[in-house]
Amino acid sequence: MGIFDLKVLNEELDAAELDEDGVKWVYLGSVMNLYPSGKFYTPWACGNVQICKACAEAGLLPCDDDTPCTDGEHCEACQDAQWVEAAEAELETINACLASGEGDPTDLFATRSI
Repeated sequence: MGIFDLKVLNEELDAAELDEDGVKWVYLGSVMNLYPSGKFYTPWACGNVQICKACAEAGLLPCDDDTPCTDGEHCEACQDAQWVEAAEAELETINACLASGEGDPTDLFATRSI
């Protein structure tokens, strides 16, 4: 089972109005409701998301088989990165992509350029 109902989302994107840049936008929700950690990332607050020592030292998210998470389970940062990768892969199948909101950066949208 995927993250999104792609049939419904594709229909919503088809029906959405174009903005002045030729992009259609469909609101998906807030990162606080969509990300597994429920947290929003900012460059000035790097301590709010749990990241294991292996991922921090590797500078790689999500972790992989060569540099697995230290505690044997995926840290919050890896879970969020894996969610984003999966969401982007799903959206790509309907010629859409993931974007943050301009007014509120915690808002996530599916977008399609026409």
